[in-house]
Amino acid sequence: MVQFSGVRPPPDLKNVANDVNGILQMFIKECEPLETEVIYVMMDAHTNARYCEFHIRANKLLSLGTVDVPLDPEDQPDYRANREMVEDHAAYERMKADANDRRTFSNIVTEFTDSFDPDHPLKIIGGQHRFNAIKHAYQNGIDEYHGIKVYFGLNPDQRFDVQLISNLNIDVSLDLIDRMYETLAGPQLRDWCQEVGLLEKGQDFISKRQKGKPITVRDARTFILNFYKGKQVPSKDFNNTKTIPILPKSGVIEPEWDKLKNDLQYLWTNPGLKKAGQEFALLVPFPKS
Repeated sequence: MVQFSGVRPPPDLKNVANDVNGILQMFIKECEPLETEVIYVMMDAHTNARYCEFHIRANKLLSLGTVDVPLDPEDQPDYRANREMVEDHAAYERMKADANDRRTFSNIVTEFTDSFDPDHPLKIIGGQHRFNAIKHAYQNGIDEYHGIKVYFGLNPDQRFDVQLISNLNIDVSLDLIDRMYETLAGPQLRDWCQEVGLLEKGQDFISKRQKGKPITVRDARTFILNFYKGKQVPSKDFNNTKTIPILPKSGVIEPEWDKLKNDLQYLWTNPGLKKAGQEFALLVPFPKS
């Protein structure tokens, strides 16, 4: 019989702690972790998210896990938060070699939920390169235990927070953070870029600006912000006005961008902006496939 014990919610937050025992029992039954007698249910007091630390076999991790995880599974299921895989990086090659040498990996961040893609209830939020290295080793007969951090019962804000912190490190692209913030805000910017031709239908913003790659969130924000900045200049004064474009901040919540979206009720249906976007799409070198 599993005993739920360990670190309980901070005293001042015990009344807001979600009961995750049901989904936790399901995880234990399906994933068969090493930890079976005493389970420590932790709580992140910053967001009130509940989580546990476990060790499970590679075969359970791979059969129940997936790195194909949307940030907003209900409203934007086709768009992902994870960074793109970098398979030709020396660190990843070393990771695969270590996995083949039976290295045990740890701190793979996951969410256990069957609310979407129920065949793969273990959603890999952070550690997709480790996950794929483990998969590569498993194909060679290596089936070791690995350490995972498992979140339970996340609401959309908690899921975004976990996705964000799991993708943050010293090398993370600010463009990825911008994309995550914009995805959380809704699909409007992406839909507009697809409509005017800056992105193809079904295409997302690139997670790291690169020559010869699609448009970034910052590119799109810069264009729209400066379109409206230009509209504020009277035509008679335009030739005498400095028209150096402003560049929105990247990697953080951008107040000026949020203010523009909140103040302009018809931002996304403005015919002048749409026409400007279509003409811009004909000029910029962003490939869309």
